[in-house]
Amino acid sequence: MISIYSRLTFGALLGVASLAVGCTAEPVGTVSGGISSADATSQLDGLSGLEEDGGSSQETDISFPDPGDGEPINSQPDGAPLTDFGHPCESGDDCKSGYCVPSPGGNVCTETCTDECAEDWSCEKVSTGGGDPVYICVSDTALLCHPCMEDGDCNQGGAQGQNHCVSFGPAGSFCGIDCTVGAADSGCPHGYLCQPGEDGDGQCVPEDWQCECNVLAKALGAKTECSNPNDFGACTGNRTCGVDGLSACDAHEASVELCNDIDDNCDGSTDEGLAGEDCLVINKYGGCPGETICQEGESVCSGIEPEEEACNGVDDDCDGEVDEGFPDTDQDGILDCADEDDDGDGFPDDDDCAPLDPNINPYATELCGDLIDNDCDWTVDEAGAEGCTDYYLDVDQDTHGDSTKPPACLCGPEPQAYYTSVLGDDCNDLSALINPVAIETCNGIDDDCD
Repeated sequence: MISIYSRLTFGALLGVASLAVGCTAEPVGTVSGGISSADATSQLDGLSGLEEDGGSSQETDISFPDPGDGEPINSQPDGAPLTDFGHPCESGDDCKSGYCVPSPGGNVCTETCTDECAEDWSCEKVSTGGGDPVYICVSDTALLCHPCMEDGDCNQGGAQGQNHCVSFGPAGSFCGIDCTVGAADSGCPHGYLCQPGEDGDGQCVPEDWQCECNVLAKALGAKTECSNPNDFGACTGNRTCGVDGLSACDAHEASVELCNDIDDNCDGSTDEGLAGEDCLVINKYGGCPGETICQEGESVCSGIEPEEEACNGVDDDCDGEVDEGFPDTDQDGILDCADEDDDGDGFPDDDDCAPLDPNINPYATELCGDLIDNDCDWTVDEAGAEGCTDYYLDVDQDTHGDSTKPPACLCGPEPQAYYTSVLGDDCNDLSALINPVAIETCNGIDDDCD
């Protein structure tokens, strides 16, 4: 689709009237390229006071001839003859009409008019600062096919008229002229066609869509944005009208996007599409999976940092195992560090005097001879423990225990309590001379306990 901009206004065209171009006019319709008319007109002396009926005026420094005594002025102050319509000029003083205006071939003298002018010229009104209006012929094609950046480049003095800056694709944008689409006489110069625009109007563009720099465009250094598309994208640059004509597009070639902090493919994004490749974040603890990202022009692996394995239900070092190296005493699948009953004996660790030994707990049987507090009562091998031996009270220490008192089942003799005899056959535990193995004597005492 052709991009259309706005139409030339006469006032702006006259704004370049004082541009010094010492050359003859070139044929219209041979310009190729794209330049901004705003830049162009800014280099030209503006005309003063060109305006349409009921419209605003464009400033210009067109000089008006001094009527003097009513006789026409036919020579310059130095005596050189004034030139006629179409002749090159530097100012209005060089022209019989007093008006020097821009044309495709540079600034030329124009003439006054009533309603008609030469082909591709229009009769336009000039404000004279309060006097009677003056009509002069102005070129319709002065900016035609100029390289441009915006609509104002294609209208006299940068005004937003009906001429548009038309996109020619990668080649750039160039000035058109407002025309009537489909009309037998569209108003386009020879070699141009009326191209429909988006808003229903039309613009005159070259039939071959090729523009070259005319004299005026070269003088203005008109320019346009352009691109050099390839398989990777399209980078933008500029083309400028110079002494050798329209330059080639200076845009650099688009290339495959690299991680270098540069928009290599000129799509407006930098280092895009380079993230997401699998990688490993590695340190002394191991390597955790991550994805590559571009960071400050370098490809880095972004992900979780490996850490020393901890007993927390997480694979901290990313080796595929969770909490490895930590014990599970009862083999119930819950590590001791997270198990309330490490040995699985039914007693929480806080209530178990041996949380890592399922054979030791408050309900376990106390065993003799192992020197362990099997039942967690804080006593080792106490009376009544499994494997105990009956010991009798032997106060007189004659190895014969008191038969009148029950024995204590102990894991070993307890001399301090006098439970030291495994025999409960002493009839008098208060005398070591009386026991079953004593010699009976004639003393009125049962010495041998029979």
